[in-house]
Amino acid sequence: MPAYKLSYFPIKGIAEAHFFPVIFVSRLLFVLAGEEFEDDQVPFDQWTVVKPSFGGQTAFEAAWVDALADQWKDYFVEIKPYLGVANGFLKTGDVDQLRKEVGEPVRDKHFALLEKAAQDNGANGFFVGRSLTWVDLLVADHISVFEQHVPGFFDDFPAVRRIQKTVQAEPRLKQYLEQRSETYF
Repeated sequence: MPAYKLSYFPIKGIAEAHFFPVIFVSRLLFVLAGEEFEDDQVPFDQWTVVKPSFGGQTAFEAAWVDALADQWKDYFVEIKPYLGVANGFLKTGDVDQLRKEVGEPVRDKHFALLEKAAQDNGANGFFVGRSLTWVDLLVADHISVFEQHVPGFFDDFPAVRRIQKTVQAEPRLKQYLEQRSETYF
């Protein structure tokens, strides 16, 4: 049986979805499922010691990663009505009408900002700095999954696409992606 460890600040925050979507209720889900886990509550002044380096290499980069993550949250909330129907998960609404009225405007609004961030970073295959961050992974995986159902949906954002290609070409990830099971989303 796997051993779980949740490292987070000694507050609820995103570990208990105090103000974020359901996907961030990690502590509560462990408790509800009856799973034992180590609740590693790290004091704020020690966080940089434990926080993985995928959040940026400097404080400035970390701030940009956080800003892009906040932008991503806004995008995801707005795209959900279309996303659910486009991937076949929801049967509420006409997919073509939702694409035109929700999907494309939301994509254009938010991905224009992501495209600019990627270009401002030199279109080097990363949103921030010169190494992979978790935001690179988040956006790249979203594009890959989304385009299983709506091919070419993000083609107008070449710098973002380059990030997707960079993520998929990273040797450890490439091997995992080639071997992981195909799923619907």
